[in-house]
Amino acid sequence: MVNEEDALGNASNLDQWVRQLTELYKEINFDPNAPRKIVMNLENWGFSNILGIIHALKRSNLEYKIKPLVRFLELVKEKFGFFNIVLVDSEIDASSPLKSIRMINLNDFVDKLDEGIFDKLKQMRVILIVLESFWNGLASISAVLNKIWEDGSKIIPVLAWDKRGVFWDLIEGELLIISKFTPSATELFQYFHAYKYYSNHLEGLRKLDELIRHKGLLSRSWGRPRWVLNKIKKFVEDVESRANFEVFVYILNLLLEGKILIDDVYAFLLYLIPSHNKEQKIKYLFDNGILPSDELANVIEGEIELKRDYLFNILKALKIAESTWFPEISIIEIIDLPYGTQYNSSLLETWLKTKFEALRDIEISEFLKKEKIPSQLLPLLKFAIILMTSKIKPLSEVTSLIIRYILSLYNRLKYMAIPIISNALVALQQLDDIEIGIAIYLQRFLEVHGPEPYIQLTEAIFGDKSILIPFLGLLVNSSQGIGPRKILAMAVKSDKIIKAIRKYLVVLNNFKPRGFTAPLPWEMELKFSEKVERRLNASIHYFEELGLVPPLPMINLEKAISIEKDVENLLINVRNIDFDAIIDSTIKKITAEGAINSVKDYLSEYFGNYDVRLIRSLESRLDEVSRKIGKEFERRFVSEYKNLLEKYSFVAEAINKAKEIIGENKPIILFVIDGLRLDDYISKLKPLFKEKQLEIVLDSYLFSFLPSITTYSRRSIFSGEKPPKTLAFPLKTAGFSLTTEEEYLIKRFPNSMYIKGSLGEINSKLKSISFSEKLKGVKVIAFVMSDLEKAAHGSAEGFLAHMTMDYAMEIANTIKNAIISYYEVNKVVPYIILVSDHGLEKFTKVTEFSPRQIVRVGRDNGYLDPSHEELITPRYMIVPCVSPEKTKLLILRLPKEIRESIWAVTGSELGMEKVAVRMRNESYLELVDAEKVLFIFPRGDRRFKVGPTRSVVYHGGALPSEIIVPFVILTAK
Repeated sequence: MVNEEDALGNASNLDQWVRQLTELYKEINFDPNAPRKIVMNLENWGFSNILGIIHALKRSNLEYKIKPLVRFLELVKEKFGFFNIVLVDSEIDASSPLKSIRMINLNDFVDKLDEGIFDKLKQMRVILIVLESFWNGLASISAVLNKIWEDGSKIIPVLAWDKRGVFWDLIEGELLIISKFTPSATELFQYFHAYKYYSNHLEGLRKLDELIRHKGLLSRSWGRPRWVLNKIKKFVEDVESRANFEVFVYILNLLLEGKILIDDVYAFLLYLIPSHNKEQKIKYLFDNGILPSDELANVIEGEIELKRDYLFNILKALKIAESTWFPEISIIEIIDLPYGTQYNSSLLETWLKTKFEALRDIEISEFLKKEKIPSQLLPLLKFAIILMTSKIKPLSEVTSLIIRYILSLYNRLKYMAIPIISNALVALQQLDDIEIGIAIYLQRFLEVHGPEPYIQLTEAIFGDKSILIPFLGLLVNSSQGIGPRKILAMAVKSDKIIKAIRKYLVVLNNFKPRGFTAPLPWEMELKFSEKVERRLNASIHYFEELGLVPPLPMINLEKAISIEKDVENLLINVRNIDFDAIIDSTIKKITAEGAINSVKDYLSEYFGNYDVRLIRSLESRLDEVSRKIGKEFERRFVSEYKNLLEKYSFVAEAINKAKEIIGENKPIILFVIDGLRLDDYISKLKPLFKEKQLEIVLDSYLFSFLPSITTYSRRSIFSGEKPPKTLAFPLKTAGFSLTTEEEYLIKRFPNSMYIKGSLGEINSKLKSISFSEKLKGVKVIAFVMSDLEKAAHGSAEGFLAHMTMDYAMEIANTIKNAIISYYEVNKVVPYIILVSDHGLEKFTKVTEFSPRQIVRVGRDNGYLDPSHEELITPRYMIVPCVSPEKTKLLILRLPKEIRESIWAVTGSELGMEKVAVRMRNESYLELVDAEKVLFIFPRGDRRFKVGPTRSVVYHGGALPSEIIVPFVILTAK
């Protein structure tokens, strides 16, 4: 082992000595970094905990050699200047926390060092060395605390060190105790409560010091006036000589009338306890802020006659409380009646009198315990709380939970300052339900974001009432356990509270968010980063560990971030992954887009604007991912189309696949929604299905055919043909009769019903057949909703390809009503098959070439069929050629820039046999061989310039948003 005398003797400066002491620590199996940590803390913060040194020396059998410790302290003084030693007892006196702390200067501490001091020092909770520099910027708060308590500034280093907030909680309670006779303490209390949640406690104390100066609190009166002591002495004498049971019952009636508070009832009971040492009793009352109000003092001085009405009033209040708060309140349990006994005012009077007289037997030693409230007072105190809750009518779940939490407290009341309960109940009476919910929300906001934005938001919302808000926050906060955390979480999830807060968020522009609550738009005004992701995950965990579902916007944010990272990693080498992985990435990307759109819908609904930085950041990152996926999906889907037809499921298989899962003979209701995107289903419809108690039996997807158009893909849903051999349009075609969807359905399922139209028309028709014999025995009902795509085409850009939440709600309601209507007639719960024929996408960019250039190349070289016209739509072209060979030559003849901007395949390569094309200069169509017809699609997110340029929503191409559609099976739970 290194000799400590040699180490000290050879040290020429602190750094060298610290290095040598580090070697000593290695030998004694103690953290060798401790000395360096101490020095670093002194340099950075001006204080450091040295208790570890004491224990290290103790374990190394050096406790009786004082020189190592003395020398260390002297060297620190030489390097840093004068300092104090702060000692905190291991056993904290919760009733008088400042008594647990001593602050002495270096010389006094060294003078007291002797061989037996180690036994005392090792029992300390903390031993702080505090430099003179530590006190810079703390003069105002030091002065205020010294005015409130003798040598009160000694708590400041402990508050700076107290990461767990134990002493912050204790001092906060002490401030509340003295607020009755030191009004300035009430204002300081609300700021102290806020800065308790500053991430760096020392910096928080300096910010609090600035606030004290700004608010002019230093010039206020902080001493306890002499009249307070005189009032306590007089009230002690009056109560002991004149108080009786009649007075007590009268006081309870005053509480019901709102003329006094809970702490008045408590003060009366506490003053009533007899004492052989009156001075000791008065000192206890004075130190703990137990001061009777003027109303209570007047009661004691007057003459009181017990009236039966008083007891009836109390019993009535108990009944109201029981009816409101059962099972937390039961009158029979309260007054301890045997089973089967009927309560009445006489039994209530007997119970009250028994508990009241029992106070006479309490010993003065109860006042010396660490409980704030003697145990014998708890039944009557709890009784008074119950009476007061009879006056509170909860209109929200948050308020109800707070009251039930207060009613659940019993033994914990012994350790609480009574003003905590009293002031919380006052706040509950003076605030309405929305204000209570906001107050609780703001407590969680404070825990997440810290004091400055909390104070600004609280003052903006509540004004003069802002002092009431920390009273509830002190009672209900995350450090109080699962129950209070659940109350906070329910407030955060409340739509009404979010709507009430939204207009005040403009005051938060100058502060940076530190996490997420709802989330609020202000909380999303930041760029995506790993730190943001960690904060988001922590917020989600807050709800999940309580067994609660986090707010949906928070879930969707996390989902979008997580998916984006997964997909980005997968697409590093996108050309070499198989198509299954491409599909998986595509589905994930669509899911992420749906999640982001859901967050945007939430922001639009509640705040009127979704243009926040985090959403922009995520969309930018996801756009890059989307571009990579879309490009590769499109390439594979077109080039490998025939193989994919064999390997994957397309919309034509929807009904058969559903029957394989639910059974051949089960009744089904088919909902075909024209143009429903997969991300809209994920973000809008799926949550609504769960909300309406619909069971999702299958949640999957299918592929639309190429081209992804209604006349091709939707007919296949009813025909079951994969792929349809003929591409025809609803126009007259020579030698060909177009089979309708309804005809296909009836041919496959004779006992079926087909209804098509807008959502309004479908609802009207559904209403007309509900509960009628028309539904009797029907095995398949098909609803085809055609207005989504029609509404999207040419719509305002704000709508684009996406359905609105109102429309999604109407769809969900229609599906639920269809199930109910069918069940009422057939007494069998049907299965819902939800599918779409194709998706939609917004295409604001056009190709850099005109599609007519392709036609000109074909015409100039004699490749085009002279008898038939080409068809040009925004997302695909149909070009009939003279022969199959000419289709290939046409592609080769195109300029390179055009070839690299399109996908071109023949109809036969898409699995077709015939394609209907218009006869030139005629109004009818004709079927031609598919191998002679060239299908051309613009690559990526572009369209051919056709029709009005304002129109931005299209389909027909091979992008994932057009091809992959939802396939869902539902039933009622």
